[in-house]
Amino acid sequence: MAEHFYISTAGNKLRMALSIVGLICFNLATVVDAAEQHFFISIPTLTVATEDDSLVGTTGIWAIQIDRLSEPMGLVVQFNEGSRAFGPFKGRALEPDSKEAARTAVLAACRILAEDPRTWRVTFKEISTAYLIGGPSAGGGIAVALVAAIRGVTLQPGVVMTGAITLDGRIIPVGELPTKIRGAAAAGLSTILIPVGQARTREWNLWVLAENLGVTVIEVDDWSKLLISFLRYLLLLALVLWIGGIVFFSFIASPSVFKILPREQAGQVVSDIFPKYHVLVYASCLIALACLFGLRQLGAVQSVRAAMIVLVLMGGMQVTMGTVIGPKVIEARDAVKSATPGPEKNRLEKKFRRLHGVSMIFNLVLLILGLILLYWFAIRLQL
Repeated sequence: MAEHFYISTAGNKLRMALSIVGLICFNLATVVDAAEQHFFISIPTLTVATEDDSLVGTTGIWAIQIDRLSEPMGLVVQFNEGSRAFGPFKGRALEPDSKEAARTAVLAACRILAEDPRTWRVTFKEISTAYLIGGPSAGGGIAVALVAAIRGVTLQPGVVMTGAITLDGRIIPVGELPTKIRGAAAAGLSTILIPVGQARTREWNLWVLAENLGVTVIEVDDWSKLLISFLRYLLLLALVLWIGGIVFFSFIASPSVFKILPREQAGQVVSDIFPKYHVLVYASCLIALACLFGLRQLGAVQSVRAAMIVLVLMGGMQVTMGTVIGPKVIEARDAVKSATPGPEKNRLEKKFRRLHGVSMIFNLVLLILGLILLYWFAIRLQL
């Protein structure tokens, strides 16, 4: 079923402004006040407008709030229609099939998250230039957004999904895809996810259309695969940044700095880099752990206990380097610089070399463990 909405008197400028807002909201999709079990996320959607007796593709925004209740009270799915809570943009009226698609998306998300839907209260608000929204094609994107909000994952900017969803998470066909893709391209969206088997039909060839418009079309048949792909990407990116940081800092940046600059200045430069470097690797460790846990929950990878242990071990070693060994190396280096020649300076130099050696051993062990993890993920993660 094609998703249509009916234009009041809005013009192209307002529609483009909404498209830009949709992109911003999609990029800034975040969890708000997660400690109190309230989550908020917004995503862009594709719709088809009837304007001057012709179909025009455009975009809207679905704003979603999830309240996770402490006790099962029964699933509540409500729709904020007509309120001005979002400034000048009213929540648009929704046809019954759009509401049913949203409810199905909620149940599908609860299923993949293994959560009791009776503990959820979900509020939807559709923001666009329309006064009435119909059709189920936002269901797939809503389900992805719900899981992303609960998991604390920020969705990729420039990506939009159109496709209805079933209770078991399958993405099923929708109509008017060429019109929707033209609308997505006009709004500046770069990647459009569509149901599998709909890129090339008797009615259209979306591969050719996408190439002409400069956008990417990807077919999907299971919405959970989208989240799995994103978590895999994020996991590998975190590990590559972590290991790449070790290699770059230890074998390229630090030797080059000490080769070009006087020893004292080189030490100051390295000392300034250290805190930023450790923030990067701490973040990489936490992201990798979160992604691995998410992939395990989604069933994308099995037997992750060993990998989890290695990641925790690496994180512990990195924290030890950043909070214990690193400061002691800097302290010993400064003590050597301020000491006068003699037995005491010789003792301090030995201490500095010993601590520096321990730091190098830690880096080497981290590098080896990181490479082992990358190899393990390359085998276990079916990309």
